[in-house]
Formats: sequence, C-alpha cells, structure tokens
Amino acid sequence: MKPVFLIAIVAVAMIGVMVPSSFAQIEVTVTPHKESHQIDEPNYVTVKLSKVIPNTNVCYQIIQNGDIQLTDTYNDVYPSSMIQIDPNYLDAGKYTVHVFYGSCDLENSFGNDSTQIIFDKEPSNLAK
Repeated sequence: MKPVFLIAIVAVAMIGVMVPSSFAQIEVTVTPHKESHQIDEPNYVTVKLSKVIPNTNVCYQIIQNGDIQLTDTYNDVYPSSMIQIDPNYLDAGKYTVHVFYGSCDLENSFGNDSTQIIFDKEPSNLAK
C-alpha cells in the first residue's frame, strides 16, 4: 500500500512541474528609434516580447518630470511592435517611455522595460 501512495504523490508533484506557467516573467525590450528628436521629426519605440500570451495587452506610459503625460493600451500584440510618439503634448526635455506587458503596473505585469528620450520643440536644421 505504501508504494502506491508514494507513486501517487510523485505523479501529482510531476503534473505540477510539467504545467507551464503563463505568469512567468516575459522579457520586454524597448528601443527608441531616435534617442533625441526635434518637433518636426517622427519618433517611435520598438517593443520586443520574448513570448506572446493570447488576449494580453501592451500598455505604455509617457512620463515627463515625474508626471504621467499619457497612458495607452494596445490590444493587438506581436513579438515586435512599434509605438508612435506624438510630441504635441510633451514639453521640451527628457521623457521616459515605460512599457508593460499585461497589467499596466510593475507588480502585476508579466514584464516591463523603459527608455529615455530627449525632445526639443525647435525645428530641425533641415526644416529651418
């Protein structure tokens, strides 16, 4: 009777080990197209995910001077996506683009990353 009981315990433990966890940390990489840009120059960040979970959103925040300027969510998620940065609501200076996969906060997201970009409201030399 004891060997059967041990086999049952081992079998239950193995099932728990073999079921993959979708809550595992997912690597999120955020890379700016340009680290510095003028008001007339388009800019975006590329977001790469190590794994895509169906029906899971990408949320991003643009933070400047410690204040969140914009929060938005994308429903259609791919292993590599681009997020366009609209400078019309930004002040000149540094800002951070913080991207979360899943929930839009550090504690509950599957993974996150951020990058800093410098924005200048002056037109570029080419536009002048």
